[in-house]
Amino acid sequence: MVFAGSLVIRLACLALNPQLLTIGLERDAQRYDIMATTLLQEGTLIFNGQLASIAPLYPMFVAGCYALPGSYRLAVLLAQLVLGALMTPAIYLIGRALFHERAALVSAVFCALYYPLITISTSVLSEALFIPLLVFSLLGALYAIGENSNRHFVLAGILAGLASLTRPVIFYFPLLLVLAALAALARRKLNIRLLSLALYLACFYLTLSPWAFRNWRELGEPVFTSTNTGMVLATSVMPRNEKLFGFDLQKNYMAPQDRYILDLPELERNRALKNLALEHLVSHPEEIPRETLLKTLYFLSPFDWEIMGNLDGLFNPWFAWIAVLAAVGLATTGWNAGRAMIAAVPFYFAAISFATYASPRLRLPIIPVLIVFAGVGWVRLEDRTSAKTRYLVTGLAVFLSAAGYYYSPQVKAACRELFVWLGIW
Repeated sequence: MVFAGSLVIRLACLALNPQLLTIGLERDAQRYDIMATTLLQEGTLIFNGQLASIAPLYPMFVAGCYALPGSYRLAVLLAQLVLGALMTPAIYLIGRALFHERAALVSAVFCALYYPLITISTSVLSEALFIPLLVFSLLGALYAIGENSNRHFVLAGILAGLASLTRPVIFYFPLLLVLAALAALARRKLNIRLLSLALYLACFYLTLSPWAFRNWRELGEPVFTSTNTGMVLATSVMPRNEKLFGFDLQKNYMAPQDRYILDLPELERNRALKNLALEHLVSHPEEIPRETLLKTLYFLSPFDWEIMGNLDGLFNPWFAWIAVLAAVGLATTGWNAGRAMIAAVPFYFAAISFATYASPRLRLPIIPVLIVFAGVGWVRLEDRTSAKTRYLVTGLAVFLSAAGYYYSPQVKAACRELFVWLGIW
């Protein structure tokens, strides 16, 4: 029933916003559209003359939807809405495996109603495919660890590989999971076979192998992720205006002596940008604390752009209250291998954001995990408070959310002045 409700809500959102089917695409969405069209017309995955700067699976997914009869944009959004709705039962199963039925059901309801997850499903952005794949891979890994099942290890490895082919940001997480499992095995707190862990990693890398082989054949190097990592690192340690991370690097943003790098062949440019980032990091270590703090604030900021449909950034009450409830859930729950594995996801993405750049889109993949723990937090608070207190707190939360949303520009301006005064903006 919750899955059906989740799907109806998403379809209603699309029906109430028909302009989503005709609105012009910009930035990343435009890139995916160009790559999908090129793939259908020419049979090649290429963007702006580059063969591996963008992970392949989402453009392939969009191209497959474009090949269907009827409105090509409608086909993409409908497929994404179904995938988004399917996360609801997946979140329920994760919650039930980790905690209990009541917390699982609350988490599923939160997932069905979480507005930014609905919004991202109606956008031509890779998160619409990446986040469901990540959730399904976590569910498979959870069942694999809980049941010591090779079948689930295989499934989890394949799904994690597909997620990495959608957004390479998850590339290191399977290795981290295996290292954590080995540590638990050494302390005799986990009962799984080493062969199962090897099978998980093998399936993960085998899923990536066609992409790596294609890159080796075309570029002369088996690139498992993308050739855009140098760009990401360079814009991370050398932010534009000292506060804009993760932008598209252009020559006028670079020192004159470094501009030649953008004219180099794809692989050489990627290596040169990585070296440039490392040299800057070594020669300006005093910038690291301020930029790390700024990235942390970006990552945790409740003012979202892009995924909220407004580039100026609007207050996101869904994230604010899910984060509060998740903190309660994390603080009041016991721990086992499965719960630790799921809880590691937010810390992994936070670490990646510190190393690269932070934005609401980079934070969005951790929301399903926060929702699982928010369900536990809700149940804990419900058990420990009276009905009258809950009504009062809910009313206060609604009031603060509405006020924060309405006064977003003023609140952000006040935050900016505070950051300027502290010397971090």
